[in-house]
Amino acid sequence: MKDNDLKRLNNMLEVSKDALDLVQDKTREDLDQDKQLTLSLVKYLEMIGSAAARVSGECRDDCEPVPWDQVTEMKQQVVHTYWDIDRDWIWEKMSKDLPALKKALEILLSPEKQEGRREPL
Repeated sequence: MKDNDLKRLNNMLEVSKDALDLVQDKTREDLDQDKQLTLSLVKYLEMIGSAAARVSGECRDDCEPVPWDQVTEMKQQVVHTYWDIDRDWIWEKMSKDLPALKKALEILLSPEKQEGRREPL
């Protein structure tokens, strides 16, 4: 795996963890009442989608469990909504999609999976 891809996958994992930490003990209704929470989650989704879009095609092919199209579309969804933020969509990403993505990234980045994946020097 290329170092740039490894860096981006690690960034995606760290941001996923941060976003999930932020929504821990929160409810969907909190998004309606907490603008800062909503905007923070929008930014996290944008960051994850942005990093995913920069992962090489070779790495995407080799990193099967990640739903790449869905992940890269997250950025497009949040960047182009402007004032019409769909809080239900955000909550679905936080409660369903992001935990699954985090788990897939943890597996991909585990020492066992990394063994033999590094590019030769």
